[in-house]
Amino acid sequence: MATATKNKVEETEPATRIHYTDPEFVEQVLNLRDEQEMKWDEIANELECQQGKAMMAYMVGTIPPKERIKGKTDEEIAEGIVAARDEDLNSWGRIAARAGIAESRVRKIYEETTGTSPRGLRVGKGGRYPDGEKPEAAAKAPAKKAAPAKKAPAKKAAAVKKATPTKNPLLSMDLEQLQERLNGKTITVDRGEGRPERIQVKSVTALDGDTMELTDKAGKSRTILVPDVTKATR
Repeated sequence: MATATKNKVEETEPATRIHYTDPEFVEQVLNLRDEQEMKWDEIANELECQQGKAMMAYMVGTIPPKERIKGKTDEEIAEGIVAARDEDLNSWGRIAARAGIAESRVRKIYEETTGTSPRGLRVGKGGRYPDGEKPEAAAKAPAKKAAPAKKAPAKKAAAVKKATPTKNPLLSMDLEQLQERLNGKTITVDRGEGRPERIQVKSVTALDGDTMELTDKAGKSRTILVPDVTKATR
């Protein structure tokens, strides 16, 4: 019987049971992506895992040493997580990569430390809040622009038009809202390197942080990073 290649996780511990922070899994993804220059779908097929999981493992492996969140105590790690969110404005996924722990645990630590619920605090593509602002700062911005709107309506309209494309409405949705918005639609996914991919969605099945699981029209299970979805059409 054929055995797994050296790049695959051993069959006794399949990739689906290994977290994206696992050192061996991270090393395999880095090798396939950087050394063998494989595309994400090729890496997913090689390691028998979802593309989103491979992407997260790559993020873990490419975090600069000085950005990693470390601490001798749980309190020090919690302080690093809060600082990464509130001061560095990092996404939950990037904070998880910096800390080397699951995103769900990062959110729990943040809530227990600050008393602020992480639900709905989604961020834009690139690991930061939309427009590089905290939610409370973004909420105040429209009030400042409202007064001078009559003096220069044309300029204000142009400014709003430029800012709108940077905000992805999917980022603030929960699972039920994503299902209502995307089920039966065709989405365009930015795969980087100028390679957009169109996927016909049958149903969205799960949501974990910035990563959603869906089934396409062909019945294939797919993992998609929500910030990478640039368009949804009928």
